[in-house]
Amino acid sequence: MEDREAAVEERQRLHDMDRDNRKRRLTRRYTRGATTGFASVRPRLNSSVSRMRSKYMKDIERLLAVVLVMNLVGCASTGFLMAKPEITVYGQTFPPKSATEQIDVFNTGRPNKEYIELAQIKCGDTDDSWNMAQIMMKAREIGADAIIVTGKSGSYGVGIPVGNVAYAVSESYGISAVAIKYK
Repeated sequence: MEDREAAVEERQRLHDMDRDNRKRRLTRRYTRGATTGFASVRPRLNSSVSRMRSKYMKDIERLLAVVLVMNLVGCASTGFLMAKPEITVYGQTFPPKSATEQIDVFNTGRPNKEYIELAQIKCGDTDDSWNMAQIMMKAREIGADAIIVTGKSGSYGVGIPVGNVAYAVSESYGISAVAIKYK
């Protein structure tokens, strides 16, 4: 019986000692780093947890920075704004025409007169009125009598795979035309 009582007392003593040690550790944790007399509310974390947390915080900060940059770039110009025309001359050019001279534009068909093709002119802006003005200017520079609009100068798009099917969305932009001279 005495052995049993001694064992219970020993267990109680160890329990009290453990409780006192825990109190002492918590008190030490809560009072470290107090700057103005107030104890820190948050217990200090173990250093390995702190390093791990720091690593994840850096990753999150990097991710947020990338998202911010992507949002800013998404709002920026895509480079199409006021695009300059590209011209591919097929051979012969003629004296330039003045800005007031008329140039015929064929959107759906071809001219009834005989003609020779002088050049292909492309302008890749998203504003079709700007594209047409640039193409007309280049056509005048090479002495063309008319242009035949052949279609859009480019396109862009995105595909989204969903299961076994991919959904694609694309959009065309710009104007492509052939500058011609009547015979």
